[in-house]
Amino acid sequence: MKKLSASILSLVLLTSTFSSIQAADNSLSVRLNGEQIQFGKSAPIVEKGVTLVPIRSLLNNMGIKVKWDVVTRTISGTKEGLSFSLQIGSTKATANGKAVQLDVAPKQTGNVTYVPIRFVAEAAGYQVAWNPSLHRVTLTSK
Repeated sequence: MKKLSASILSLVLLTSTFSSIQAADNSLSVRLNGEQIQFGKSAPIVEKGVTLVPIRSLLNNMGIKVKWDVVTRTISGTKEGLSFSLQIGSTKATANGKAVQLDVAPKQTGNVTYVPIRFVAEAAGYQVAWNPSLHRVTLTSK
């Protein structure tokens, strides 16, 4: 009986630990110059330690002009003399005319395109900071 009780208690504790980790991941937030970016139903995700965000919400909030090439599946953005280009599924990108190797490739899930936030933000002239205790990415204009 004691072994059964101990097993059940261990299972409950283990389950609650994983639940809190999942909840922490779901609470990841992004702030742009102090304002929270709302991503709606398509929340940011973390893949291999890289934060990927839905590009539409990010670019709209940054005031970046975007072009989509449906044939090559390439996203290009420009803002005040700065530019970047990424291709879905490729870890090769360009930022302000220079080749960049990404740790994680942009991807599409359903109708949502996810991009590495640090790459896009830095290419657009923003400083990027990560606060692990708050699970927050902060973007600040330079």
